[in-house]
Formats: sequence, structure tokens, C-alpha cells
Amino acid sequence: MERLASDLTELSTRQSFAFWLAGGEVLRGWARCALGDTAEGISWMLGGIDDWRATGSMLCVPYFLALKAEALYLADRTSEALKAIWEAEALTEEREERWWSAELHRLRGVFLTAMGAEETQIEASFCAAITTAKQQKSVSAEKLAEATYVEYRRQKATTPGGVDSDYLFGNFLLHAGFRPTPRPRTSLPVSVELRDSSKARHLTSQVPAVARLSLTFRRFSFFQSGS
Repeated sequence: MERLASDLTELSTRQSFAFWLAGGEVLRGWARCALGDTAEGISWMLGGIDDWRATGSMLCVPYFLALKAEALYLADRTSEALKAIWEAEALTEEREERWWSAELHRLRGVFLTAMGAEETQIEASFCAAITTAKQQKSVSAEKLAEATYVEYRRQKATTPGGVDSDYLFGNFLLHAGFRPTPRPRTSLPVSVELRDSSKARHLTSQVPAVARLSLTFRRFSFFQSGS
């Protein structure tokens, strides 16, 4: 994805496409965060979002804020990630741009889990994600939200140490058909007790290339399909 985003920024620079140049910077920053360099990646994303807004467009801003939230979470800045989700949800309601709403609800549930919030808040978020996806007839978003909720309930019932929010965050892989081989909790392929600043690097190093590609496609596909 970083290569594709770099191609987009290069083309936009050459052709003076300020609109898509900003979008490319957001995506390039997100890709850099996913590869482990959250400091530089988040800086690129913030600049890209500011430049996008400077064009006068608010289209896709909730989506970009969701990407920003993911990056902040990977940088162990969960409270800031949750604030980015709240901002995205407020914009979604204000401008009625709801195509990423289900994922906003799901991410809110993941971040609330990470912060040890009340179970009622967490469950409400995951259920809202499922309901929204069903209403929008988005099969992929529905499967993703359901997979995350099922995993949350499973861990609540069986894991004495609490729910692993990193694994919930990584459940986006299930959306693309990736099924990790069951292993002990200490060696899950998607995430493993990632509580330090190396979370992003560890996450990507533990996930097979095909799974990382599925995530990349999911995040980049809206530029190709517009939905």
C-alpha cells in the first residue's frame, strides 16, 4: 500500500492534484504506521488530513479519521484514538456520510475494551456495528463486526486475564477469509500481548503476507470503488 500511495502522491504532485495529493499522504502515513514507524506515519497523516480539509472538502474525512485512530492505537495512544473516533462519528452525523459508520462503531468497541471501559459500553459499540452493517447491507462490514464481537464474548468467558484488545483490533483479517491456526494465547499470529511501543512492528511481523495484503486492499479499495 505504501508503494501505491507513493505513486498517488507522485502523480498528484506532477499534475498539481492538491485534492488527491492530500489523500495520498494520509494513506502513505497509515501504511508507514502499519509497518511500524508510527511517529513519521502519524505526522504524514495529520498533514494529509489538514491539507485535505484545506481544499474545502469534508468528503471522506470520517474515513481518514478512522485511519488516524488506528494509527494512534498502534502507537499506544488509545485515548487519542478514541477521541478521533468520536470526532469521526460527529462528522458522520453532521454530514450524513455513513458508509464507514459500522467500522467506526467496531473500532470504538475495540478501543473501549483496551481502556477497560464498562462492558455495556463495549457491547453497545459492537452491536451498533453489526446493526449498522446489516442496515447498509454491507456483508464484509457485518462479518467483520460479528467476528470481533464473537471473539470479544469468547475471551470474556474463557480468558481470566481479560480481553486482548490487540487481537480484536486485528480481527479485520477474518473479513478477507484469513483463518489463523489455533495456537496458545502466547503465540497468536495476529497479535500477542502487544502492550509496548513495538506493537505495530510486532503485529505486522506476525501476520502472513497474504493477510497483510487483505488489509491493504480493504483500506485502499475505496479510492478505486468510491464506496
